[in-house]
Amino acid sequence: MKYTAITIGPIYKTLQLARSTKAVWSASYLFSYLMKQIYKEVITEIKKEAILLPFISDDMLQERIHKKVGLFPDRIIFEGTLKDFEALRERVVSNLANIITQDIQKEARKEIRKDTIKKHLKHYLTIKAVSKEIEAGTGNAVEIMNEYLTIQELQQQTSPSTFTNCLSDFFELRDNGYNTFIQNEFERQPFKSISEIATSLLNHTIREDNQDTFYLKLEQECKDYKPIHKYIAVVQADGDNIGSLITKLGEKSKDFKRDIRSFSEKLYHFSLQALEIINKWKGTPIYVGGDDLLFFAPVAEVKNQKTEKTILNICNEISGKFDTLITQKYTKLKLKKDPTISFGINISYYKFPLDQSLKLAYKQLSKAKEGNKNAIALNITKHSGQSFEAVFQQDKKSFTQLTDFLKQSEKPFFANFMYKLETLKTIFNEIGSIEEEEKEKEKESKSKSKSKSKNKRNDRFKAFYNNFFNEDIHKESKKKDGFLDNILELTKLLYTENNLANATIEEREQLNEKNIATLYGGLRYYHFIHAKKE
Repeated sequence: MKYTAITIGPIYKTLQLARSTKAVWSASYLFSYLMKQIYKEVITEIKKEAILLPFISDDMLQERIHKKVGLFPDRIIFEGTLKDFEALRERVVSNLANIITQDIQKEARKEIRKDTIKKHLKHYLTIKAVSKEIEAGTGNAVEIMNEYLTIQELQQQTSPSTFTNCLSDFFELRDNGYNTFIQNEFERQPFKSISEIATSLLNHTIREDNQDTFYLKLEQECKDYKPIHKYIAVVQADGDNIGSLITKLGEKSKDFKRDIRSFSEKLYHFSLQALEIINKWKGTPIYVGGDDLLFFAPVAEVKNQKTEKTILNICNEISGKFDTLITQKYTKLKLKKDPTISFGINISYYKFPLDQSLKLAYKQLSKAKEGNKNAIALNITKHSGQSFEAVFQQDKKSFTQLTDFLKQSEKPFFANFMYKLETLKTIFNEIGSIEEEEKEKEKESKSKSKSKSKNKRNDRFKAFYNNFFNEDIHKESKKKDGFLDNILELTKLLYTENNLANATIEEREQLNEKNIATLYGGLRYYHFIHAKKE
């Protein structure tokens, strides 16, 4: 059987041309639009049933239905071959060149030749196809074709800066407001700016083009306003261990074509569920395709001057949908590592360059996908220029404890403890290692020894916290709301999940560093969320 795969790009490079929210959306949507046109061309020659990836619903092909986001991924794999791929490519590029030419002519009010735009597009865009004969039983067709596409994507081309400037002009369209893509998807609705996204969960009616003036009015008129509302979250997500799942599916499946199409459809339904969560949070989705997500969002929801949720909760909600629709459906495959989804988040001030925020979010996603994956890696760049990072494992009790703790109001003594954590490493290492020391002393059963040593360690942490927070203000807080108990519980959970006791001295130091970094990152994030001054 012959298979064909098509890939398009360069997506990341094109996103870096954008400087505003509407430009980032347009740069991303351009590729979704391209793949949509390619898909329409393909199904004139190939039956829809022959397409293995991606799953495309009839709604996605309807011009009258607008999701306000790109849903088409950058790859397509199907059984069979096309009669003339170059002719298909020519038609698709010509169509895009026509849209760009018309929009720029309206903007610049000067003549710009379509054939010039088309020539540059053909050179700039990566639209490549690979066809290979794969005999039944000789390998996983999707896996093999994906490898060929990866090789194709490495062969990127360069284009003159004059054309990238032209693309930037198309994305921005300052004079006439919006390009054809935005007009078609959003109709007459305005596209949200960074400050509008950052404050979209606040109840206000302020309309002001100047962002500095906007925030001055907001601070005066909105009781729930906090400095956090001057920050925006750029979130990138990607599925973990998807390649392993496809490999195992090829090994176990009696009808691979049916099962891979079913998997693709499940990814599609997950993307719709994720889109619903993002929209409910008043975020702005940029791309939602299967297990690959990119969106802008407010950082926290504040009601009656209390923090209800933060972006960590939203990512975890999306992860929960992934678990229900994907992870739990493939437990029978008995994978070494379950499919999960990881997130890279960059939170930055509203004046911070958006292209840099995108880079940092992408960098954080790479960190989240290290080790056990299924993580949220967070970077916060403050107005002062200071930044800090944290990585949280979504499947750990410590993460749930942290997200619950974030709802509590900050205490005046909190910052003092947070900034002293670095000096407490040795003490925490000693307490965290207690289990092994107790085992050497106890000559009882393993289960009893383990139970006792765990309690001993936690008791020591409790004693430390009681000694550290021993002033009247601390005791009063403890009686009222359990604020300090929550920090203690977070510490205990971290040292239970990353146990130092059975590790070597070198491993202990590494685990202790990890625990301290997670605790410090979580507390810094808490402090940032609740700050009353910039």
